Amino acid sequence: MPTLWIVHRDPAARRTLARLTGARADVVVGSPGDRGFEVAPEPDVVLLGPSGDFEAELEFAHRYAQRQPGASWILLPEAGAGEDARQLFDALSAEILPFPPEPTRLRRRIRAAAAGRRRHDSLSERRVRDALADRFRRWFSDLELPELLRAVDPHLATVPVLIRGEAGTGRTVIAQYIHIFGGSTGGIFVHLPCRGISGTAPAVLELIRGATSGGEALTICLEDVDALAPLVQRQLRIWIENGLPPGTVRAERVRWIATAREEDLWSGGGELDATLEDALAGIVIRIPPLRDRMEALDAMVASAAASWCQQHGQRMRSFTPEAMAALREVLWLGNVREVEATVARTLASHGEDPIGEADLVIAAQSAESEIGSAEPNSVFLDALPGSEPRSEPESPEPSEAQLEPIPAPPQPEPLPTPASDPDGAERLRELVGSIAHEIRNPLVAVRTFAQLLPERFDDPEFRRKAADIVGADVRRIESVVERLVRLAELGTPESKAVDVASLLETALEAQRETIQRRRLVVLTELDRRAPHALGDPEQLRFAFESLLDKALELVPDRGDLYFASRYHADGLDGSPALRVLVRFRSPGDIAETADLPGVSIGESSLEMTVARSIIRGHGGRMTVSPGDARETVVVIDLPAPS
Repeated sequence: MPTLWIVHRDPAARRTLARLTGARADVVVGSPGDRGFEVAPEPDVVLLGPSGDFEAELEFAHRYAQRQPGASWILLPEAGAGEDARQLFDALSAEILPFPPEPTRLRRRIRAAAAGRRRHDSLSERRVRDALADRFRRWFSDLELPELLRAVDPHLATVPVLIRGEAGTGRTVIAQYIHIFGGSTGGIFVHLPCRGISGTAPAVLELIRGATSGGEALTICLEDVDALAPLVQRQLRIWIENGLPPGTVRAERVRWIATAREEDLWSGGGELDATLEDALAGIVIRIPPLRDRMEALDAMVASAAASWCQQHGQRMRSFTPEAMAALREVLWLGNVREVEATVARTLASHGEDPIGEADLVIAAQSAESEIGSAEPNSVFLDALPGSEPRSEPESPEPSEAQLEPIPAPPQPEPLPTPASDPDGAERLRELVGSIAHEIRNPLVAVRTFAQLLPERFDDPEFRRKAADIVGADVRRIESVVERLVRLAELGTPESKAVDVASLLETALEAQRETIQRRRLVVLTELDRRAPHALGDPEQLRFAFESLLDKALELVPDRGDLYFASRYHADGLDGSPALRVLVRFRSPGDIAETADLPGVSIGESSLEMTVARSIIRGHGGRMTVSPGDARETVVVIDLPAPS
């Protein structure tokens, strides 16, 4: 017989429930205010009968639900009060039956609730748990993580956890491990990648609400919480400290786990709000990058290979010393996750045993971290200038649709003087509008802090925050001024044939470090048979650098950019043109402009305006339009030699 608590303010109702349940010795009966429950045996099932104004019963549930996390609750409101009970006891995972309940149904529910408490993990749950434990062992067996021991202590199952480290170090694996082995078995694990959230507090709340359906325990894992906007971070802090808004979830216990990058100027991540960091600082776990624990690489590779072979029913395979030496020379910007992916790709691509150095498939030849040119429809990237060259593939036989001859670029010829610009006033308005937008936003923050500084000068945290934000905004204004000075110094375009393919490759090479650090994939499909446009090389370089700067600012980490160029004999109002296409995906939280639906303010910013102004000054045109799935497509047509 399960241990049963029967709680009702009416003595007659308590006696009725005791009789209907067939209660024996393992039953504690009392009113909601009875302090005997403080020392009563731990219950398997609690029968709570809300009556009157529900106040005493609400206080009882508030007092004991968290103290008795393993108990199942059955509410027995009076007839007609079931919906009120459901709304008022919204955070309590409980079944509701009308009072007085039908005896057979009540006893069946008690047996089911008690059996649910003593339930065994299903086979699928055991497999998930074992797979997670195996991955945890492979990734972290060399580390001592004393804070993790505190995080999995069932008595601390509601203490927030902050996990710091670089992407790919296993922060989410740690979060899942804490959820499964930290007293929340059978609960719900909600994983929210903050870099993909639209950036508003209601959006975050809606994702949490949509991912939960009730239960005893709920773990909310906020991946890259430092990528959220500062205002959203401060709202999260309120929810962590005071609880989610009423009606958001039906869970008896909520645990917050957040991952963030270490405070590093070069990390490329956002900044973690100081108040949110304090709210999450109950337990802080720090995971070092792989470059600081390279002595563990051999064991990681061996265990990853053994796990992969076992999972796919293959014989165990190993790597030669030469292969391991080559793996030790890899930068591993993707940390442990990249190691595991490399092992899996290598084993799936080759059946040799042992695996030699020539058999290694290292991140598809660093496809996620390298930039360069790709053959059409290829996801593998060539090396950049300065790397080992590879042989050029033979050109395929052209189809009939491709038989139109494309002449070789002639020697540079004089560039005709651009015609008068009938749209000069419009271009000027566009430029002034972009400048105003770029400067107005930083000035709002500067002005706000200036107004608040006299009354909050004694607050050191406010002064520190003000210095950080104002400093960043001033640097932004300085960059705007520098870009404008460069634009003002431009003269009439010179008369030259410019190799646009080489120019784009040079601009990308200059951003190699940023692209590698942010794990971006850059694909290029450049027309090398006719790569020339007519224009000023320095001015066109400035235009493409400005365009690339804004694209890199908008594209999310591990995102992709695509550059293509092609000669068109009559692509610019019947005249020869070189068309350049740039495509990238922007985050969804950037507001759209009113005059160009689907294109964000960021995409019509100063950098875009500068590029457009230079292109028009060369007699070309540049359009920015939305694509599918928040993609932005920039099309540039430049005059080309005939």
